[in-house]
Amino acid sequence: MTLKQKVGNRVKYLRKLHGHSQDYLAEKLDINKDRISKTERGLIFINDSFLEKLCKFYSLKESYFFTFSQINDSNDRDKLIERINAELSELNIRKLNKVEKMIQIIKS
Repeated sequence: MTLKQKVGNRVKYLRKLHGHSQDYLAEKLDINKDRISKTERGLIFINDSFLEKLCKFYSLKESYFFTFSQINDSNDRDKLIERINAELSELNIRKLNKVEKMIQIIKS
């Protein structure tokens, strides 16, 4: 998977997590819907203006779109699950509902 595709997947994931359509996001960010579509599909790379508007709209740092981690073995996996469970135990119900939505998107 190319960097364009990875970043595009992040954009799509984030948009869907918040329940936004491409049309809605295009309107809110004053960006052409085709740019969003092509970025999400990894056909074009996200440009500075789009990235800046996206980060501001979703209150994120630019690094969110460019930081990728990979689990290397089952020991890493177990540690990751422990960290996730610890974080989940501190969330309120509203945030847990968001996490559930994220999991559903990831699994689809």
